[in-house]
Amino acid sequence: MHFYEFGNRLRELKENHNQETSIILGAEEDIPYEVLLKVIDHSLGTTARPLFPDITLTRLGPVE
Repeated sequence: MHFYEFGNRLRELKENHNQETSIILGAEEDIPYEVLLKVIDHSLGTTARPLFPDITLTRLGPVE
């Protein structure tokens, strides 16, 4: 995953929906934990420029 591009896309979404604070992230079970953390960090933004601080994480794929 290209986190630079992901961050740019998140900032673009925030510009178009500046009042929105929540985001739903879906992940398949084989996603490495470190990748998931980076996605969450990018979604939060920074203290100076928060993006989506209200994160809901959901599992993608079949439920057993």
